[in-house]
Parts: sequence; C-alpha cells; structure tokens
Amino acid sequence: MLIDIAVTAADSYERKSEFNGTTNCVSAMFLLELPKHYDAGKIEKIIIELGLDESRYYLDDDILVCCKPFDFEAYWRLNDFEAKELIFEIIYNTLFALAAEFGWRKEPLENALAANKEKGYSLTYGIVKKKSPDKENTAMLSIDFGRFDARVYVRFESVNDGCHGEVDIVKTLPHTIFFDDYLGKIKWIDNKTVEVIPSGSDAPKQSIVMPY
Repeated sequence: MLIDIAVTAADSYERKSEFNGTTNCVSAMFLLELPKHYDAGKIEKIIIELGLDESRYYLDDDILVCCKPFDFEAYWRLNDFEAKELIFEIIYNTLFALAAEFGWRKEPLENALAANKEKGYSLTYGIVKKKSPDKENTAMLSIDFGRFDARVYVRFESVNDGCHGEVDIVKTLPHTIFFDDYLGKIKWIDNKTVEVIPSGSDAPKQSIVMPY
C-alpha cells in the first residue's frame, strides 16, 4: 500500500533543502487524490530523486527510489503554477511507468492528475462540509497548502451573508504524514459550535465556536 511520495534533489545539489521545500505540497496534493489503499505491492514509499546523470530505480526494502536527470536552473525560472505543474507531471509519469512495469492500477493515477488539473493545481482543499441544524450556516474543514507549510482550519459561511471567518486547527509541514490525522469529520453541537473529530488517535477533538 502506497502511503508516501517524495520528490527530492540529489545530495550533491547545493540548494537541495530549498528545492525539497517547494515539492512537498505537490506530492501531498497528488496523494490526497489517490485512494487511501492504493495497491503498490510491498512498496510503501516512492522517492523521486532528481539531478542524477541517468534514469534508474532501485528497491530498498519497502521504499522504491527513482533517479532522474533534472534541470534545476530551468526550474527556478518557472512561476509557481508552472513549477507545480512540472512536479505533478514528474510524479505522474514516474508512477505511471512503474504501474505499467509492476502491474499496478493506472486509472487512480490518471484520476489523481485529472482532479488536480481540474482544480487548477489549487492549494486549497475542502475536506468535508456540514450545514448547521437550523440550515443557516455551513462549516467546512479545509486545508491550504503552501510551499513550506500546510494549514488545517474550519471555514464558516452564512447561507445569506458569505464568510463569517476561519478558525485554525493546526499548521504543520505540507505532507500527509504530518496533517492527515487532523482530517476527519465535523459535526454541529448546536447552531453556533462545531466539533472537529480527527481521523488519527493522536490528534485531539476540538470544539470551535463560529466567529462573527
């Protein structure tokens, strides 16, 4: 079952940390659109290592490392949208080739890329949305991806008057490993308060009062 994808620069690249920070949000966005139990055999993590002399891959237990050449100078000249699009294509093309070789399902990969394209590679995802008991307001558990962090929050909207405001739940690194526990369910306790019920056992439940 595939649970992690990472796009990283080779150790020899002097701006490795800076580059890696710009790719975390893209790999997380791709993973969010894959089925949670995407079957990649015994592979749990795929690392795409860029900046090598030739394309090759090797297995390290349950980790598959794919090495590829890459033009970093051209990458830094791209705007944010173009950079995201390029990394998406690298992830998709790599996984699609692996799926063809190892017999993994290709359709979920195609759907993941198509879903992100349809959203314009947006950095905002609405995870779950619920109406209040009186049907006057909605609360939406959402996540914003930045290049270096991810913000999980609840957005409150009035049916008639638009947005009431947003209340933060957590701000962490932009990868599912760090924020997935917080992406659970929400339920209205009354017409003014929601309870956030996280999917992970380590994240606490939170009661949040709608701002005005």
